[in-house]
Amino acid sequence: MSALWPHQQRGLDATFRAIESGEKRLCFTSPTGGGKSRCMFEMIDYAQRHDWPVVLYATRNMLIEQLMKSMDDYGIEYGVRASEMWEHENLDAKIQIASVPTERSRVFQRKTRNLHHAKLVLWDEAHMQKAATAEKIFKHHGDAGAVNIGL
Repeated sequence: MSALWPHQQRGLDATFRAIESGEKRLCFTSPTGGGKSRCMFEMIDYAQRHDWPVVLYATRNMLIEQLMKSMDDYGIEYGVRASEMWEHENLDAKIQIASVPTERSRVFQRKTRNLHHAKLVLWDEAHMQKAATAEKIFKHHGDAGAVNIGL
């Protein structure tokens, strides 16, 4: 993996310091092309070093597919919790990529499963995660003690 850019390293250092000081609700920002996806994978690596389960919420199937490709490239075992991608479901994986609408249906409406027991929750495109279900999921993870990071 290539070295981080200085602004990425500063942002990650500040994020990890905030987590270690007990912060549970964080926002990680960077301009378009600033390497947020790379930083997201550094956060996943941080969680793996601490043996924390992770769930990453994405807003669209296209983004889920991009995240899956990146996880494959980084050699990260993961499961996908999205209705159109059942063939990638692996509920035992510590790292999950999830779709809010699928979680709404399966967790809250049909009650066929629980939310992932994540300690680190990453919200890709957080500015688009405004639905009532996203807020409910955010609160559930927060109440369970997880760190929620919007990107």
